[in-house]
Amino acid sequence: MHYLDFATSGEYALHIVNDAAMKDDATMIFEMKLGRFDGADLSAVGLATFEPNAFVLSLPGLAGGESGFARVVSAVGPEIEQGITRAGYLLGGWIDAGALHVFSRLFEFRGPYQLRGARVALRARDPVQAALHAAIEGTQAPLIVRPKELLPLLTSGQVDAVVATAADVDRFGWQGYIERVNDLELNHDVGALVFSSSLLESLPADLREMFLNGARRSSQNLSSQAHADGVDEYERFSAGLTHFEPNEPQRLQWEAVKRRAIEVLARGTLDRSLVDRALAARGLPRLSH
Repeated sequence: MHYLDFATSGEYALHIVNDAAMKDDATMIFEMKLGRFDGADLSAVGLATFEPNAFVLSLPGLAGGESGFARVVSAVGPEIEQGITRAGYLLGGWIDAGALHVFSRLFEFRGPYQLRGARVALRARDPVQAALHAAIEGTQAPLIVRPKELLPLLTSGQVDAVVATAADVDRFGWQGYIERVNDLELNHDVGALVFSSSLLESLPADLREMFLNGARRSSQNLSSQAHADGVDEYERFSAGLTHFEPNEPQRLQWEAVKRRAIEVLARGTLDRSLVDRALAARGLPRLSH
């Protein structure tokens, strides 16, 4: 966003710091509250701190493909954004950070019920991952961890499978402990650029609009780049991993698990009308009433 510096002859400038490689959302939000940062690129876990329904965008089958993601954002994004605004933050734009897969070391988990008895690591404070796992009958309790805390569990052999994006595997240094991957996409990791309201309130009106327009363009670029990076990283991992996918009966089992998870989340965790609108935006069946 160098245009801000240029347009104001250096009076205002936005400095982008790549300081989140080993930081999670909770840390970034804490540092925003301290005033170290005026904004951050947060996942749905971080956004849910301000508006729990941010997880609607991460439901299975909704994101994926820029045009499909844009339809869902158009259908439910404005209402979710209102919740973020009420919390004192402004949304600069949504980001699809790529698909989540089941990564593993020793075993091929093709179908959902092959995860029975497996030690599965899920991201902390992520109700979508938790609901997907709970929808697989007979599984043992998962390991709920923050991403930056997972590496010691992998090195000590305490985890059989990890639900994550390829970018997560790369960012948090899990590559040496991952040997297999299921091609099936469970859901997408969706986030957004958010900024402190106090930052924008300090800008003159014309610069505020310039800043927000630039933030929206940047988020669109980040979303496109994040999606491309996720594909590139996934292909790179595929070259060195045992690469597999479910057979047709297993794929149908996964689809049933995804639907059950959405139904459960819409019973109280997420707003049911928002979930219905998001499903309709992707041409998927609405929830039963």
